[in-house]
Amino acid sequence: MKLKIFLLLLILSPSICTANEYNFIGLHNTRTELQYNNSSVFLEPNQSAKVVSYDEVLSFLKNDTTENNKYVPNKYDCDGFASTLYNNAGNAGIKCKYVTVSYNNRSIGHAFNAFNTLDRGLIFVQSQGYDSFVNVSIGKEFVLHGVFNESYSFVFMEPHVIKSVNIYS
Repeated sequence: MKLKIFLLLLILSPSICTANEYNFIGLHNTRTELQYNNSSVFLEPNQSAKVVSYDEVLSFLKNDTTENNKYVPNKYDCDGFASTLYNNAGNAGIKCKYVTVSYNNRSIGHAFNAFNTLDRGLIFVQSQGYDSFVNVSIGKEFVLHGVFNESYSFVFMEPHVIKSVNIYS
């Protein structure tokens, strides 16, 4: 039952996710504010966080519980999951990035994360329902692949072709 509910949310979530074009508002003490559609996301960069190996990212994701948080449309959706994972990674001493994409022929976008690893370069991760790798290429479809469940893969019924990508440190 949990899988069915998750798949329904995953199918709907990018359609109702509020993430789209963000504006950098500024630094507030130790937080960075990104604003979109009259809402804000606050990122808490850890200046001492380090770029780590791929295996260290996997170990962090295995212990992190962001994917278990409850999805609440327009309150805690993709941007909430992405900012939580960003902040949790920083608290663990791991440098993480906050990523947004916009899609062709859609007014909405999506938010997730990236880690620049020492041994495999930049990897894109979504921790919403399941930890998933994200294929990110402009002009290509948004596709998810399971991090710990390699048989998990997700492609939208209607193509979500990536138009633009923004990466925030």
